[in-house]
Amino acid sequence: MLTLLVSCKDGKIPDQGSEAAQLYVKRCGSCHPAYQPGLMTAQMWRTQVELMRERMKQAGVAPLSPDERRTIIDYLSSHAGQQ
Repeated sequence: MLTLLVSCKDGKIPDQGSEAAQLYVKRCGSCHPAYQPGLMTAQMWRTQVELMRERMKQAGVAPLSPDERRTIIDYLSSHAGQQ
């Protein structure tokens, strides 16, 4: 399945001033653009975050701590799309 994701080039993501949004941009946006959370469903985001675990390891990037993972998944899920 091919999914086209649109990055947040203008930097405007939901609740961008929140700690959760800033953590998402800092940790996920350090290697690639941060994507709009509404582009995927909550389940799709959970799957994607899990897939990124191995990519982070391969890239030598520190893995998400359990708290970071939970915060990012909660943030993405709360702003996820419904499709």
